[in-house]
Amino acid sequence: MYGDTWLGLTPADWRALLALSQAACTVLTIGLLAKWMKDRHPGVLLASGVYGTGAYFSYANNDWWPLILAMGAGFFFRTIGFHLGYH
Repeated sequence: MYGDTWLGLTPADWRALLALSQAACTVLTIGLLAKWMKDRHPGVLLASGVYGTGAYFSYANNDWWPLILAMGAGFFFRTIGFHLGYH
């Protein structure tokens, strides 16, 4: 279409967005772990593990799919009633 661009973004732009998403998921993991240390709710620990695992595998594979799976798993746990510590 326009060379190496997709939706008007270059591969460097997509890598920057991936790195930003990975960093956001890592910060979310650290924040949830700090909340778990305060409240000791098992759902918060589960959420921290899910998002941390997604961030780790995303860093290791340099790909989007682990982040998407982690967000999907977090959404699934909320929909089945395991509210991950938020009341």
